[in-house]
Amino acid sequence: PDVLETIVVQSYRPLIEGIKKYKRVRLTVNISGTLLELFDTYGYKDIIDDLRALGKEGRIEFTSSVKYHALAPFLSEDEIIRQIKMDDETNTFFLGVSYNPQGFFPPEMAYSEELPAVISSLGFKWIILDEIAYDGYVGHVDYKKIHKVAGSNMLVFFRERRLSNLIMSAVVRS
Repeated sequence: PDVLETIVVQSYRPLIEGIKKYKRVRLTVNISGTLLELFDTYGYKDIIDDLRALGKEGRIEFTSSVKYHALAPFLSEDEIIRQIKMDDETNTFFLGVSYNPQGFFPPEMAYSEELPAVISSLGFKWIILDEIAYDGYVGHVDYKKIHKVAGSNMLVFFRERRLSNLIMSAVVRS
């Protein structure tokens, strides 16, 4: 509970307050079903309410994922599908109609060549991956282009590692 409180106070509440304050902000967010269950269990219903409201306003777009944050490439196809469905059920329960994911977030952005076919079969249109998945190097992705998984219609959005790491390390404060 104390770790969850720290995360809520240092991360989720400031992030949500920032989105509420700056009306032009639009974000795509992954919230696991297990995290929503923890928010509910430990009395952070305001976080759930705010996420639901921001989703309804179209200011937050939610992604889907596997419920227990397992590395998808190490799971069987059946287990990936089971965990995605469980995560979607939990997120729908807490977030209602504002939860309508079009994209998929693989935990830790772990990827395998089989993953796009599995998530595509469930109706997802895009996946987010670390930029190193592009060609094995950092700094090679052209972010002005739309990318697809080779041999499919699955769109790929690449995480810009340098910027993401600055934000995660709290070096960037505004």
